[in-house]
Amino acid sequence: MNQPPEVQWPERFPVLETPRLVLGAFRTTDLESLFRCLSDPLTVEFVTDPADDPEVLEGVLDEYMHGHERGMSLNWAIREKATGDYAGSVSLQEFSFHDLLAETAFDLNRSFVSKGYMSEALGAVLTYGFSRMNLHRIEARVVEGNKRSEKLLGRMGFTLEGNLRESFILHGSPRNVLVYGRLSTDPV
Repeated sequence: MNQPPEVQWPERFPVLETPRLVLGAFRTTDLESLFRCLSDPLTVEFVTDPADDPEVLEGVLDEYMHGHERGMSLNWAIREKATGDYAGSVSLQEFSFHDLLAETAFDLNRSFVSKGYMSEALGAVLTYGFSRMNLHRIEARVVEGNKRSEKLLGRMGFTLEGNLRESFILHGSPRNVLVYGRLSTDPV
């Protein structure tokens, strides 16, 4: 009898390289860079309230650093290859190992916006997820109105599949969440 396909969890945290970026593991020294990114109101406009203290993000950083070893998530710190500067993050998370499914999430420091870095980083993560981890589907959830993320997902071959009406509270108000999906068999 044939064995059903399964997600291939990496033994070691995978480091991914693109022409301009290195996607690697988070380090304890990333707390200040993570804070600068997530305390910027424009960066987190469609995610949450801006962080007001680096200590608030210690738990987030811990999750980013240890998600792989806990078998829960892969959280890559995006660094500019030429300078080593922290540019943002991209992840695969919310795995359904039985269904060969994961969700992606991403953020980018304002000073790196409009340079194509997130397309480059997300492209590397999608390739890794589909070709090395054996994922069949990767989803993304975006608060309606986040036009930059909506355009990015469209460029990356994602299809808008649904609208979860008022399923997210943002700044005290219910907001719609758009669900995007991409299959390993979808053309890019």
